[in-house]
Amino acid sequence: MPAAPDSRAPPASGAPPAPGAPPAPGAPPAPGAVLLEVVGGTALAGLGIAAVELAATAVPAVGVWAGAAVAAIFLGLPLLMARLRGFSGDPLGIGRAPILPGLKLGLLAALVIAVPFIVGYDLLATQVFKQTRFAGPGLLSYGEAYQGIPAATPGFVLLYEEGHGLAVANHTASPVVVLATRADGGATRVILRPHARHLLSSQEAASWRLHRVHGGALPEVRTGAALSPLVARDLVTTTPAGERVYTFHHTRGRSWLLWYLLSQLLVVALPEEAFFRGWVLGRLRAGLLEPRRRLFGVPFGAAHVLSALLFALIHLVVTPSPHRLLVFFPGLLFAWLGERSRAIVAPVVHHAFSNALLRVAIRTYL
Repeated sequence: MPAAPDSRAPPASGAPPAPGAPPAPGAPPAPGAVLLEVVGGTALAGLGIAAVELAATAVPAVGVWAGAAVAAIFLGLPLLMARLRGFSGDPLGIGRAPILPGLKLGLLAALVIAVPFIVGYDLLATQVFKQTRFAGPGLLSYGEAYQGIPAATPGFVLLYEEGHGLAVANHTASPVVVLATRADGGATRVILRPHARHLLSSQEAASWRLHRVHGGALPEVRTGAALSPLVARDLVTTTPAGERVYTFHHTRGRSWLLWYLLSQLLVVALPEEAFFRGWVLGRLRAGLLEPRRRLFGVPFGAAHVLSALLFALIHLVVTPSPHRLLVFFPGLLFAWLGERSRAIVAPVVHHAFSNALLRVAIRTYL
């Protein structure tokens, strides 16, 4: 395979500028200046993400738009930096190469990595964490809106998927009653005290009601992932005693996986890869020396390692736990895919597939 072109070299006549190159031929940017630029840009992105997280915590309604806001930060910062610094070309790395070859490469890499990932995850889950295989909900789900455990939101009843059922958490100052109808026709009645939580089984969660112990206004019900009001599929009814009752009907299915994969592609993988494998790696490749080593036929050096390191560090902003640094290793693979395809399509596809595979694996064990 021929070596990838040097991104610091002047473009050939009629060819578009190489990624990260200055608008006119000349000396490559100084390595120190490039490092300061990408580290400063990554730090600025981290501050923006932290601000979004704080806003979502303070104002739960902001949580609905948190993912879109973070995506805007990852996509907007490179464009802003390119404009301020006068760079030409494609700072996001989206259109540097044809889409179809990158798509094929991303899918091929996903298939290759799937088997060792599944085997490794199974060993970790069963041998280290002592989880039971196939004990989780698997692909059957109440929907993407119920994914994730929400933060305690005062004044609301929260509803989110847990295991094979739905967890109902009362974060109001008054008790509420949860009345669930089972498949055998029986019923379960639970008085949910303030700040208490109850888990409905998959059978009970199919049809259940919520009302106050002593009547009065019912609290708003919000779901796990999107803190938006939940509208009952049945009308709000009134009992003979004058109590207003919410009645909910839920059906578990597998369509959530399609929406999850689409959201990972557009809201997570595309913005993150555009930032780290498009802008960060492009700028580092323009300012650092051409890699002396090749990894499976692809130039691979300090720029790729640094981009993966910055990718890992920014994950500490949302979850400040050392295990989050393990994404450094997928970051190396994403950098290799970006270098191999000369664009971000391949790492975007593989990134989204990896996240979806991890989600399915987590749901398989309990």
